[in-house]
Amino acid sequence: MEEGPRNIWEEKIADLRRYDLDALDVDPVNVNDVMSWPVPGLTFVRVDGILRSWDIEGEKQQSKQQPQQNQDPNQSPKRMYLSEDALTGLHSQKAYMAYLIIGDKTGVYYYVGASIPTAPDGSDGESSDISFNTLKSILHSVYNGVDIYKDPFTLDQMKGMVAPLTTHTGIITGIPALKSTGGDTTESEQIERLASGLQGQNFGVMILAAPIPKAYVTKEEFHVVDQIQRAQENEDPEKKRRIKYYLELQDAYLKHIQLGTAIGSWQVGTYFFAPDRSVFARLQSLIQATYVDETSRPTPLRTHEIKGLRNHIEQFGLLKSQRSGESFQTLLGYRFLTPLNSRLLSAYIHLPKREMPGFRIRRSAEFSLANIPPKDPVRIIAIGNILDRGVDTGNLYYIDVDAMQKHTIVCGVTGGGKTNTCFYLLGQLWKFNIPFMVCEPAKSEYRHMMLMSETFKGVGQAFSLGDETVSPFRLNPFEIMPGVKVQTHLDALKSVFNASFEMYSPMPQVLEKALNSIYSVRGWDLVQNKCRRLPPGVNLGDPDCPAEIFPTMKDLYEIIEPITESFGYSERIGPDVQAALKARIGSLLIGGKGQMLNTRRSIPMEILFGRPTVLELKMVSEDSEKSFLMGMIMVFLYEYREALGPHDHLQHVMLIEEAHRLLKNVPTAQSGDSANPAGKAVEFFTNMLAEIRSYGQGFIIADQIPNKLAIMNP
Repeated sequence: MEEGPRNIWEEKIADLRRYDLDALDVDPVNVNDVMSWPVPGLTFVRVDGILRSWDIEGEKQQSKQQPQQNQDPNQSPKRMYLSEDALTGLHSQKAYMAYLIIGDKTGVYYYVGASIPTAPDGSDGESSDISFNTLKSILHSVYNGVDIYKDPFTLDQMKGMVAPLTTHTGIITGIPALKSTGGDTTESEQIERLASGLQGQNFGVMILAAPIPKAYVTKEEFHVVDQIQRAQENEDPEKKRRIKYYLELQDAYLKHIQLGTAIGSWQVGTYFFAPDRSVFARLQSLIQATYVDETSRPTPLRTHEIKGLRNHIEQFGLLKSQRSGESFQTLLGYRFLTPLNSRLLSAYIHLPKREMPGFRIRRSAEFSLANIPPKDPVRIIAIGNILDRGVDTGNLYYIDVDAMQKHTIVCGVTGGGKTNTCFYLLGQLWKFNIPFMVCEPAKSEYRHMMLMSETFKGVGQAFSLGDETVSPFRLNPFEIMPGVKVQTHLDALKSVFNASFEMYSPMPQVLEKALNSIYSVRGWDLVQNKCRRLPPGVNLGDPDCPAEIFPTMKDLYEIIEPITESFGYSERIGPDVQAALKARIGSLLIGGKGQMLNTRRSIPMEILFGRPTVLELKMVSEDSEKSFLMGMIMVFLYEYREALGPHDHLQHVMLIEEAHRLLKNVPTAQSGDSANPAGKAVEFFTNMLAEIRSYGQGFIIADQIPNKLAIMNP
């Protein structure tokens, strides 16, 4: 009769492995004998999504470095999920936890619940408010820009969601494995595999967790150490193999307990349920596939179908059935509950990393959060509040007004707020009496905003280029401003034509000679920078300066034919070049464009650049003509600011909407030694942007296609 003493180690092993639960398959539970304790005062939040970095390649590299499931089942599992930190924080506040995964035809939804008796700071308040605010705070601190539904969900609301799903019910016991697929080609979290496997089906998984006081965990630790010591003192050779196995199980349990003293331990009850029998069977299989491996020690994970648990689940109740035997007085004393530390519990309670119906992933780049102290605390512009991973920090981001001299780019998709942002910046600048000009190619939003704003009442002006019925605009591209050399202006004119219109050889050469000729006809000496038709004692810019000294667009059009013939091209090339140039220039003489450009005098530059000004180009339909007008405005702005001289402080801001029309990212060379006129012209404008800073001029470039813009310093 020596069998009895030998079986004591088998009983100890069976107690740790909880072999009694295997009998549920043949000896079903009588639900009338099952008691449950409803988790009190739960308040829930629904997590609708998280924020992830745009550094997708970096994430892939990081995922490959994630720890795989432990090859040695006796080792403690490594940290796998961020939710471990959230669980540790909630345990420190003695919070009761609930996690509910609800699936339906539209998607899978994730609810996190907590019951927190007192606020972290000790302040008074409703328990539901404390739980709601604490949950939001902890989730925001752990997850990047977690997206939480604006209102909390009460326990009664959650019961209403769960009740229709509990036709078929089951429980999960044992220790879930922390399994990573970081080494696979497709990154996937355990919760994702469970949810995606039942996409479009009605089902539910409920995890309830009650915090175990640290004193109880410490007591359990001493109890396990005592059991290990007693087993090690037993030297019976016939029992050696059983004792060794028992010690391995106790060692694994001890590691779980020791970690739990640091990060928190919980009594955990887990249910799964579905209204359809086939869906319930699939859910049970998925749980086994997702959470079971050899590291589930000392207690393997089991799933049990138990009929009649509807009331317990709907009441969010922890099953309190006591175990008999040695474990009665330990943390393993509950038949359907499992003690888990926060790390093991995170295998159940974590959020997906991939987007799926019901859960969205928003991508965002990470930026600096610290503000640079301004040079002048008075001359600053408050841009808005700083966001940290999509969360408002409440701290203003501001810039020095004079920093706008370094130029600004505003990018965003259609409807993303580019125009409102730019208009806000312009309004802030005008508070410091800094004028601006807006070149708006396609809309009239800035005119309407200016009319609606008290800030610009009585000072703002808007012109509709090409529309003589609204606000006529006059600009002579060939007018020379005081202090500007004719040859310099000619070079700029040539660049504007080349940047705006498609030019093929030898059109640029013919155009250049034509430009020089129309000035010579008007009495200009390009070398001496003088006009012989200018009366003695009269300077450019004087009121009595004759307008006839400046060429017009019609002059350029009429001189193209004789200039082309002077080159002596063949009968095929000559007429083609002549026709192409006259077609391009002639388009600028038609209708309202002709009234605007075929003029001797422009609107004075001090009027254009001395007040808040909007130039609307929507009536000019051709992109090439819009580019020409925008280019000429930039040329006159540069010449005007250069004539006024250098300045350390911001004097004026030019806003260009859809700047890719003028500043296209095109190569400066075509092939071999052949130059690209359009590319060289764009290079001219980018150099102009770099140089104009020294004159106190700032630029705001607004564009929704930034990759079409020319790179200034590649």
